[in-house]
Amino acid sequence: MAFARAGPAEGLAGDRSGDRFGALDDRRHAVVEPGVLDGPESGCWRFLRRPLTPQGRLNWSRVSFWGDVPMPPGAPGQKRWDRGIRCPIYHFSEFCAALRANKLSSHNILSRKPWVRALRALPVAVSGSFRWPTRFGVQLMKEWHLFMFSRANSQSKAIVDALDRSQAIIRFEPDGTIKEANQRFLDVVGYSRAEVVGHHHRMFVPEALAKSDDYRQFWRRLARGEFQSGLFKRVSKTGGLVWLQASYNPIFGRDGKTPIEVVKFATDVTDTTLEYAELQGQIAAINRSQAVIHFATDGQILWANDNFLKACDYTLKELVGQHHKIFVTQKEAQSEDYRRFWKSLAAGKIQSGQFQRIRKDGSSLWLEASYNPIFDPDGAVIKVIKYGVDVTEKVTGWERAREVGQQVDQNLSKIVRAIESANSQATDAAGTSARSLETMQTVAAAAEEFQRSAESISDSMQQSREQVEGAREETVRADALTSELATAAEDMNNIVELIRDISEQTNLLALNATIEAARAGAAGKGFAVVAQEVKQLAGQSAQATDQISKEIARAQTTTNNVVERLEAIRKAVGTVEESISSVAGSVEEQSASSREMASSVNEATQATSDTNDKLDAISSAVAEASQLAVEGTELYRSLSTNR
Repeated sequence: MAFARAGPAEGLAGDRSGDRFGALDDRRHAVVEPGVLDGPESGCWRFLRRPLTPQGRLNWSRVSFWGDVPMPPGAPGQKRWDRGIRCPIYHFSEFCAALRANKLSSHNILSRKPWVRALRALPVAVSGSFRWPTRFGVQLMKEWHLFMFSRANSQSKAIVDALDRSQAIIRFEPDGTIKEANQRFLDVVGYSRAEVVGHHHRMFVPEALAKSDDYRQFWRRLARGEFQSGLFKRVSKTGGLVWLQASYNPIFGRDGKTPIEVVKFATDVTDTTLEYAELQGQIAAINRSQAVIHFATDGQILWANDNFLKACDYTLKELVGQHHKIFVTQKEAQSEDYRRFWKSLAAGKIQSGQFQRIRKDGSSLWLEASYNPIFDPDGAVIKVIKYGVDVTEKVTGWERAREVGQQVDQNLSKIVRAIESANSQATDAAGTSARSLETMQTVAAAAEEFQRSAESISDSMQQSREQVEGAREETVRADALTSELATAAEDMNNIVELIRDISEQTNLLALNATIEAARAGAAGKGFAVVAQEVKQLAGQSAQATDQISKEIARAQTTTNNVVERLEAIRKAVGTVEESISSVAGSVEEQSASSREMASSVNEATQATSDTNDKLDAISSAVAEASQLAVEGTELYRSLSTNR
């Protein structure tokens, strides 16, 4: 309920200060004016408040008002003139009936004195009788508020001005049509007064909301006199969203039942709302990603989110009211370190690190967490919030990795030693290869020299083979000539035989001639001489023939010997030729082999050189591998130490 508006008397038209304060009361903001209306010159009796009764109730209070405003048309009642002043009494019966029914009611006190506006009371019980004309009494609970407003009251005026400066205020008809708005409200929504007055409230809400049934019901409730308050999303002139913490306060007419307008008091909380939304979003993100649990400063569990409950396998009902020590071993819970832990938190010191806790089933739960003291505005610790991440798998993995790492460390050490050994062997091999290279270079030079010698021998053997071939051919020719000589000697022997035969015939003829000469006697004496001469010639021929025969025989013997010797020479020359050919072939083969050997030696030399280079590279690589293995071992050990 709210104050009814005064009439136009005494220049009070449009003054809504009483209405605003009535609306404030509906918002449970009470402005209490329990003071005394001073002096008879004020136009009323003193307002007397007596002490409380033993039952805690206020004793009788008295107040008397004189008025000069005529009774509204049609109102029941009567007028009474007292010392020339009109006093409306029509509404006392309604007022008292409302008081007896324990209903919120209002009573207008109108006076020629402009400082008197209204009296409003919330009754709990009514006792005594009400008498007209000048006094009435109501027994009130101590929490009742009595409002008296005066235009001349500077304190009330200051409060109204303060509200106008600090609150965004707008007035509506009960149907939502805008009647008036102060500058602060206009600044919030970005409109001018002319742009809003006469328009409907829906200009400030999103289109979808303006068309909704909820919005229609909102204004129907206000039209029925139902108070509305809360956080409201509105739209500014630019289309941006504005968040208002506001109350919509129905203002009632003189009957106290029918709203005649709605006054809205609002505060722009856009920045705060957005910050709050961001904060809530951050909190929601934390709750989605982390395990969160709240504790009292002594360690008693107040609340835990789903992530934490899932991690420790408890339900919220099982945890709330329990102490944090439910998550630690009995030995740790009884330790001095554990007591210091909670003392530090109660003193406002953050605790963070990796903590081992116990699940419901007794298994280990590892949390990377921080315990954060929460302070009140005075700096006192009021609770502790723990934010954590379940790193059990990570820690378990580290444990497995540590075990594997120890083996890896041992293996790396073995690898380092093996690499160092390989490096040493590679260095030795490089030295041996270098020496082999020198030897191969010497062998290559010797092979080249041998190749040249072999080629020279091959040339000499070729010449010898050619000469032996010539000798063999000459031997063959000599053998042929010797054969011809033997044949000629054989022919000469035949001739000698013929001459011998002729000589024998001649000798026979000489003998016959001698015989015939002897027979002829003297006549045959000359013939005998001739015969004798022939005989002698035949004898000489025989001797010569014998001598020739002997010579021919000796020549034949010599020829035969020559033939035999030539045959032996031919065979020897053939053997020499074969040997020379064989030697020449061997020399050629040796020459070819020496050439191949020289080439192979050169290739071997190059290969040895390449091998030496590669051994150097291998040695460098092995040294680098050794260094990397050492660094890897140190890095692993560092990781194992700093995990």
